[in-house]
Amino acid sequence: MKATAVPGTGSAPYSNRQGYALVATYATCASTLTAPTGLTATNNATTGIDLSWNTVAGATGYIVYKAKGATPAAGDYSLLVQQAGTTFTDMKVQGGYTYSYKVRATDNCSESPLSSAASATYTGNCSLYPTFGGLTSITNDLGTVVCDLLLGWSAATSNCPAAPGITYNIYRATTPYFTPGPVISWPRASRGPRTATLA
Repeated sequence: MKATAVPGTGSAPYSNRQGYALVATYATCASTLTAPTGLTATNNATTGIDLSWNTVAGATGYIVYKAKGATPAAGDYSLLVQQAGTTFTDMKVQGGYTYSYKVRATDNCSESPLSSAASATYTGNCSLYPTFGGLTSITNDLGTVVCDLLLGWSAATSNCPAAPGITYNIYRATTPYFTPGPVISWPRASRGPRTATLA
């Protein structure tokens, strides 16, 4: 237990610094749970990845852990959900990514060892925004008789492995605080600097 921003100095007379103590108690625990078996992870392509495992005798609940990738390190797993049932659909997934899962059983006394891992690649929708730095230059084009501006930017990168293509939507108005409305759709699949001319 750690306390921060505690008032007082602790060494000065009449300090108002507070003291803290943590007391833990537990009952005698005699249960022994086995690790869950039969864990499967199945891509359902619409709502997420469906998980299922076998019931453990004496268990009152199960803790599900999740990590990104097909062969993550043991320290990469984090808590996903704790529940009583033996099925669960992970809806916090993105299309094109692979996820791995492990499960352990619990009761009112102890926890079992972890199950073997199961993994699946989700093929549904990916809603991650691309990585994009925005406009890098706006130049008044004096080389033509047309009144126009030259816009420049560096290529964006898709964060959805199954949809690497990028399309740029350019918005324009005469005031800075306007509601965007698409003016030009500028598709580019290759990398490198991009330019567009607005007349």
